[in-house]
Amino acid sequence: TILDDMTEEDFFSIIVFSSSVQTWSSYELENLDKDSLTKPVVIQATEHNKKIAINYVNNLNEGGGTNINDAMLMGIELAKMATKEELLPRKTKSMIIFLTDGQPTSGERNGNNIRRNVKDQNTNKIPIFGLAFGRDSDFSLMKEISREADSFAKQIYEGSDAAIQLEDFFSQISNPLISELKFEYVGEVVDNSSLEQSKF
Repeated sequence: TILDDMTEEDFFSIIVFSSSVQTWSSYELENLDKDSLTKPVVIQATEHNKKIAINYVNNLNEGGGTNINDAMLMGIELAKMATKEELLPRKTKSMIIFLTDGQPTSGERNGNNIRRNVKDQNTNKIPIFGLAFGRDSDFSLMKEISREADSFAKQIYEGSDAAIQLEDFFSQISNPLISELKFEYVGEVVDNSSLEQSKF
């Protein structure tokens, strides 16, 4: 759903993780340097590229552990690289949307250590928006990581309206007009009216 809603002015990368972590690419993508397929890539959200990416994501299978720490760190490094190597248009800002349906069971498993590692690595203050799928996911960890990146996290509950929940989430982050926001959480959901501080 998030990929569906992107326009050709958007760019994306997909990092897949279980016990290990890898960046996805494909020879089927257009506007891609074929020599870069073994390296992290930033992909323009053309209709063709979105179709290829959505097909890949829809065919992912569960398996292995959940290496949240290494996946977060790779996402930050990829976002830094995209800025440093000018792979994005000048006015385009990087952000990380982190999706998980589990607890950290592979690599670094201690939530406090993961938070510290992410905070130490994220020197550019790249926004990290967490999506925790289902009740088995570590929503508490996602909230803390997102909060420390001046972002927010959301828990997606399993059910027929999961796609609507994702659409609502994407609408909230697709036009980031204000930076350095501070969020509070009420219960287990984000309350947009609970904004406690904003800096323009």
